[in-house]
Amino acid sequence: MRQFKWSLVSRTMFDWARMQVPIALTDIQRAARFFYLQQLCFGAKATGRTFGTSTTAPPKLNLLRIEEQLSEAHMRLARVTIENLDWKDCIRRYDRDHLACGMGQHEIDSSKGAATPSFLLAST
Repeated sequence: MRQFKWSLVSRTMFDWARMQVPIALTDIQRAARFFYLQQLCFGAKATGRTFGTSTTAPPKLNLLRIEEQLSEAHMRLARVTIENLDWKDCIRRYDRDHLACGMGQHEIDSSKGAATPSFLLAST
């Protein structure tokens, strides 16, 4: 929460956050940077982010409600195991009758020009 204490929703601050070098930040600062950029970018893109605005709605990031948003995310993920495995290893490890496997986002491997699927697992 301290990372956002004096933050504002502005294009300039968005650009400053985008220009920060993540490796030079602490884990908390990287997480805060990611949250800030994802909440304010157009289309919630992980790369090629641009500042998203609307003339008919308030900013997507309400700095007074961050704790509430993080608490909601925590509640949704409280019973989830997050894996960072190759999709074949993930299926091999988790493919069971009581689990539903679904396609997640595709990551594009620019060196191969191919999409690498990620899978979502849920208890049925």
